[in-house]
Amino acid sequence: LSGIGNVAGRELKGVQIGLLNMASRAKGMQIGLFNYYKEKFDGLQLGLVNANPHTHIQLLVSGSNTTKLNLGARFKNNKLYTILGVGAPYFDFNDKFSGAVFYRAGAELPLYKRLFVSGDLGYSHIETFRKNEVNCPARLYSLQTRINMEYRLTENVGLYVSGGYSWDRHYDRNATYDKGIIIEGGIVLFKY
Repeated sequence: LSGIGNVAGRELKGVQIGLLNMASRAKGMQIGLFNYYKEKFDGLQLGLVNANPHTHIQLLVSGSNTTKLNLGARFKNNKLYTILGVGAPYFDFNDKFSGAVFYRAGAELPLYKRLFVSGDLGYSHIETFRKNEVNCPARLYSLQTRINMEYRLTENVGLYVSGGYSWDRHYDRNATYDKGIIIEGGIVLFKY
């Protein structure tokens, strides 16, 4: 099946390619932005968000030295996860409005009881809303890497800190606008 959205009601054998792929039972592959199966899946999901009945969806609220206030959703499947989120402002609070939309994918490993370590790679689209001023373009993208430590206070609440590095780059030319260390901390809420 291929198309913008694909739904296999009973059983899929083969490949689903589209923006949104859904299957009840599947044997094969799902390729898309959002992939979901309801009962049983024997195969591979390749997408920005891969979900199933066992996926834990968590809310992340954080602050960092890049985007000062962040809100994200983490989709965890066993040890692998993806995060979709937004953050603002990208520059200082007293500057003009700026923000970012971000995506990260990574893996998590337990260290000790409620302590976990994870690492992820990310991409952020940054809007500065500056209409191509000489000192700052209207939009940038950022490639990021992070190492995270998370301590789970309860099943539904955790705290985390992250350290990483980012490369902010121009869309219209092969040049770096800025680069530097990322420091982030936040709260993890809910465990669905």
